[in-house]
Amino acid sequence: LTAAQILNELGLFRGTDRGFDLEKDVTLAEAITMIVRVTGHENEAMLDSRGAGFADVVDVAHWAFPYVGYGKRNGIIDETDMFRPSESITGAEFARMMLVAMGYKDVTLDNVYDVGIKSGLLANNYIKLAVDTEGYNLKRNDMVELCYSSLFSKTADGHILKDLLIDKGVFTKDEFDGLTLAECFDEGSFAWTLNEKMPKDVNYMFSPFSIKVALAMAANGAEGQTREEIINTLGIDDLNSYNEAILEMMKAYN
Repeated sequence: LTAAQILNELGLFRGTDRGFDLEKDVTLAEAITMIVRVTGHENEAMLDSRGAGFADVVDVAHWAFPYVGYGKRNGIIDETDMFRPSESITGAEFARMMLVAMGYKDVTLDNVYDVGIKSGLLANNYIKLAVDTEGYNLKRNDMVELCYSSLFSKTADGHILKDLLIDKGVFTKDEFDGLTLAECFDEGSFAWTLNEKMPKDVNYMFSPFSIKVALAMAANGAEGQTREEIINTLGIDDLNSYNEAILEMMKAYN
């Protein structure tokens, strides 16, 4: 499943009447809607009947009306008289709004990249580039990748966002795990631990999955304490079962 499909299945991304429209620029109205929804505040926004707070968003029939209002009242949207819901948003602007919605204080366009790195929001080079490129108009595909990454990042109070959404009943743990293979990304897993130890100040790509498979091959040829240390580090409970699962995966991909 793609990130767009996963978010759609979780009820966080609903697309348009033309489908997901992933190649299109993200509008400000789409941005605040996704941010409010992904950070678990949609119910609060929908139940609040107060105005949106902007001279150009006064019609309650506007589909983004409650989201814009929530964003204005909670400081996610910068103070201004006009919102301009149809204008495009940059990657840095979107990331700043997302981090504010996650509870981070004093996030600006100047420090948003650093805060995004520390929180885990900017988890790969693709979305790092979308946020760090000055003036880059965010595409809906970039937005989806950022929102998906946010689920595994930490809020300002140290919680993993997906866990807060599960606690709020936005989706269940079983629903999430079934769609995302969340065990690969959970804090304390091999992928998580390896990523935490990788450099934070350079651009690179790596595959925790490929590294895990390679080290599992080494474990198959090892004995005693060496074998035990490898499989413990990889988080493999049963090496024989893991081997069978990898073989089935290779057959499926072929």
